[in-house]
Amino acid sequence: MHLSNTISLALSLLLAESALAEYHPCVLIGPDVPIPKAVSSTSAFKDGIVSMKKAISDAISSGVTSYGDMDASSTSFSLEIYSLHEEEPLFTYHYDAPGLADSTDGVKKIDSDSIYRLGSISKLLTVYTFLATVGDVSFNEPVTKYIPELAEYAAQHRGDDEIDFIDWDSITIGSLTSQLSGMPAQLAGSPGTDEALKAGFPPGVPLPVYDPVPENITDTNCPNPYGVPCDRAGILGSINFQHPALAPSWGPSYSNTAYSLLAFALETMTNGSFPDLLTSEVTDPLGLKSTYYSNAPLDQGVVPHNAAVSQYTVDILSGGPAGGFYSSTNDMRKIGQAILNSTLLSPAQTRRWLKPLTFTANDGALVGAPWEIYKAPLAERSVWMYTKGGDVGAYSTNIILLPDFGIGITYLSAGDDTLAVKDVINDIVVAIGVPAFEKAAKEEATNVYAGTYKRAGSNDTLVISVDANPGLLVTQFIINGTDAAKGFLAVGDQIRLTPSGLVSKGGARGAGDRGEGVAGVVFEGVGWMGPSNILTDCPKPTGLVNINYHSGPAGVRDEGSAMRELYEIYFLYLYYYLLVIMFLLKAISSALLILPSLASTMAKNSSYTNPILPGWHSDPSCIFVAEEHNAFFCATSSFLTFPGMPIYASKDLVNWRLASHVFSKPSQVPQIGDTVSQNGGLWAVTLRYHKGKFYAIVSYTPLSPWAVTGFLFTTTNPYESSAWSEPLVFPLLDIDPSIFWDDDGKTYLHFSGIHQQTIDLTTGALGPASVIWKGFTEFIPEGPHVYKKDGYYYLMIGEGGTELGHHEVIARSRNISGPYTSAPSNPILSNQDTTEYFQTVGHADLFQDANKNWWGAALATRSGPEWTSYPMGRETVLFPVTWEAGEWPVLAPVRGRMSGWPLPKRTRDIRGSGPFVGDPDIIDFYPGSKIPAHFVHWRFPPKDAFAVSERGHPNTLRIRPSVANLTSSAPASKVEEMSLVMRVQTDTRFVFSVDVVDFSPKVEEEETGVTAFLTQTQHLDLGIVMLPTGKRDAKGKEELGLHLRFRVTNVPSSASNFEGSIPTVVKPLPRGWEGTPIRLIVEAVNETHYEFSAASVGKPKAVEMMGVAPATILSGGDGPFTGTLVGAYATSNGGAGKTEAYISRWRYQGKGQDIGNGETVPYTPFVVG
Repeated sequence: MHLSNTISLALSLLLAESALAEYHPCVLIGPDVPIPKAVSSTSAFKDGIVSMKKAISDAISSGVTSYGDMDASSTSFSLEIYSLHEEEPLFTYHYDAPGLADSTDGVKKIDSDSIYRLGSISKLLTVYTFLATVGDVSFNEPVTKYIPELAEYAAQHRGDDEIDFIDWDSITIGSLTSQLSGMPAQLAGSPGTDEALKAGFPPGVPLPVYDPVPENITDTNCPNPYGVPCDRAGILGSINFQHPALAPSWGPSYSNTAYSLLAFALETMTNGSFPDLLTSEVTDPLGLKSTYYSNAPLDQGVVPHNAAVSQYTVDILSGGPAGGFYSSTNDMRKIGQAILNSTLLSPAQTRRWLKPLTFTANDGALVGAPWEIYKAPLAERSVWMYTKGGDVGAYSTNIILLPDFGIGITYLSAGDDTLAVKDVINDIVVAIGVPAFEKAAKEEATNVYAGTYKRAGSNDTLVISVDANPGLLVTQFIINGTDAAKGFLAVGDQIRLTPSGLVSKGGARGAGDRGEGVAGVVFEGVGWMGPSNILTDCPKPTGLVNINYHSGPAGVRDEGSAMRELYEIYFLYLYYYLLVIMFLLKAISSALLILPSLASTMAKNSSYTNPILPGWHSDPSCIFVAEEHNAFFCATSSFLTFPGMPIYASKDLVNWRLASHVFSKPSQVPQIGDTVSQNGGLWAVTLRYHKGKFYAIVSYTPLSPWAVTGFLFTTTNPYESSAWSEPLVFPLLDIDPSIFWDDDGKTYLHFSGIHQQTIDLTTGALGPASVIWKGFTEFIPEGPHVYKKDGYYYLMIGEGGTELGHHEVIARSRNISGPYTSAPSNPILSNQDTTEYFQTVGHADLFQDANKNWWGAALATRSGPEWTSYPMGRETVLFPVTWEAGEWPVLAPVRGRMSGWPLPKRTRDIRGSGPFVGDPDIIDFYPGSKIPAHFVHWRFPPKDAFAVSERGHPNTLRIRPSVANLTSSAPASKVEEMSLVMRVQTDTRFVFSVDVVDFSPKVEEEETGVTAFLTQTQHLDLGIVMLPTGKRDAKGKEELGLHLRFRVTNVPSSASNFEGSIPTVVKPLPRGWEGTPIRLIVEAVNETHYEFSAASVGKPKAVEMMGVAPATILSGGDGPFTGTLVGAYATSNGGAGKTEAYISRWRYQGKGQDIGNGETVPYTPFVVG
């Protein structure tokens, strides 16, 4: 047989790795077999479409799917799949929502010419228009070259602080196309912005002032709901007053305005208008009939409800290049086919365009111009999907191109639940479609290319087959009587052909003419060097030789010296066979192959939000105990707080209740009372369950001097604090101890370093310590945990320190003492070098649920990469884990909104000594009650400092003042007890208050109040305090009176992330307040500021505003390991006063959790169901 004389084929001859190791062929990026030309004829594609159609139909009818839930009752959509080689669509699906026929505007029944708003797909068409008009030669040129107004702004601010002004000289045309400009997403100063600022800024903080006010910054002549200025003058008049979001080319930062600027630059380059260029360069050449820059015909539109409600007719004006376009599935198919076919661009230009330009926090997601590029759910090899989504008004859209298959997908929708419907339908199409496209390509390759090719007049032979691995397999390659393939196979190698992207200009020709395509022989070094297998098995190409194949009847064409070149390169290959090359490629590619399938699987199940233990809950260790009615337990660090080492319990992984405190008696760890350092104390509990008993092991360190002691506590009742034992105390070389019971009965102790030694849990006797692994980066290896699974010991540790470089890595060995082999996908968990809201992710622990699904818990900080404002400290987050038999665990990346394995039914049927995390405090200190279990102190409080409902003072908490105030002598070396009681701040936004019902001081500086407290060197206080009034009595003695005092403590020697000072505010107690209960209030008005105020309980609306302070004061500095607590105190401030304070009506109410991407989850009371 021979290749069809109408097929132009360019192939790369690829030598796969040695069969000495497990065979994993390495292929060039791109299609592994020729792009199918008749995909619609393959049985694989037909079967896929049947499955896809059924899945979509089921999703519409039931609303409940394995891909998520949706409600299609009010959302219409159009879906189309097409090929670059087939003019008609491969699959079309239009769904008319029941209410569409009742819409007052637009079509009543959808077809392929019905028009939808595109939203941000407009950005893609703007870039396409730019490339079709002038190409990409200007991509590295500064935008100031083409927008003179920006050049003027740049000149005005050249040398100014780059935080205050956008560096226009450093922003290129290319960065505008790819979200790398660093510009903010929207323009400030547009209509409605001031109201948004008022809602977001804390009281007392002035709004930005534009002086002078730029022209058109608030133009009311063309109002629109998107706050976009009318025209070029309006945008450029506003933009000079913007602050940058990121430095140019730092990383992707979404910006709509960038695409307006791109259109302005194109207008300068061509001296034309952008809408006219769109028409002349794109819509007319492609014959588009339903694509509009603005003002699309209403009667052809898909318009849910009416034009006003759906925003179909809203003109985005100068924001059109970012989100104003309209189109239909027919036109979007033509656009997609034109891109894949290089109709308007040269093939080289198209190849450059269909490439990523920057990374994201997700290893399976990249950013192009302006492509949103995702790894397809295909386990066999890497396939990338080039997508662009859009959302505007009632419209949600998506375009997906898969160049490897020559396939495009259009999804357009309109209605009330477009986001959920889009997610489900797109997941169905990708999850079913991509594997079907891969099978279809293999099927066509088998039918068209597999077989034997012979050269006329000789025995030169080429035998090609298609198997499950990438590429076409060459099983025989005889030239001049020598079978080259046999030689390779003898040493365990293979020869495979993959497309090279090189295509002949002509069709079939006779012998002696240039062949149809050029095939490069790519030789790759092999990941094998003796039994240690330390090399990657997919390194970079090390040699290349060209061999021409002819597609005509002659079959294979002899190129003269080709065989000699082949053997020369073969010897070069053997040389590189011994080199250590591209180790990290294996790790990266392995992770990218797994993560998309993991994400796809997880999306089918249940969802939840992080953190699961909000507020200061650091260094989590979690277990599942079936014997405790399928309960989960998590322990977290407590450092200097008492009671300490909290244990939380849950039956659904969502509702967590304080079960007990391991450390509830001073006798257990008396060293806490003498610990000077604000970060000393009990670090990193490991919680384990073994043969009916709970074990909690922890390290104590005073931090300075550095010394570590181990403490091991046990109990059979984790719901009672008093049931935890006195500790077994033993010496430790380092922090973060963990215990592991092996099958032979030995118990091992692991701790930072990474060290291992045996331990006798009865006597505390220790065996010799040895380092069993230094980690992946060998930088601050800590927090080890060992898991035995499938004959391996898996050793998981944290690295990088609990800062932005924090991450989790893993290694395994057949022997518990090693040697340990690092996972190829390390780090297995990290948000390092990303823009994610959740940062410092690490110090993780893994556990299973009742269904044997794996989960993980880790610490994280809600700070974003700026890492300046994170008052809640290190919190506990949950993530699903996939851990197949004999494989490495795959940990889902930590985000605010997560999809995971099916969660147990929501329930609060769990025992415990304290409340559920996140519940409000409504505490009135009734007679007979105790101090709530979740209240804590900083070290041990003074003896008898607190009493509930003391005789004569029912429904109060009595606080006897300490001599020391909340700062005391910190950061000096003296420890003083404080009369301070607190609870963890568990919500980004909250209101905390107490009523001071009785406080009659006589001595100057006697004080009681409320605090937002991180450490003794970083806290915000509002107190009622006795101070001089400035007056003297008849005897000349200075008079004292009650005052309200707002005071910020930010000790310079251990300063927080706040640079500056906030003056103390002192006000006389308002007239009429004395003798009445006074309410002291702390409110986190947003994620960045706290507000302190006071009011008379008799007149609660007459609020006395006392001060506002930034959350950066409660971030970093002396408290990088802790988090903010709020509570009440009483002190004589070093004086002789002894007046007791009585407080009541303790209230804490969460208002909302910020989980990233501008999303806030409001407080929602638990409802059974």
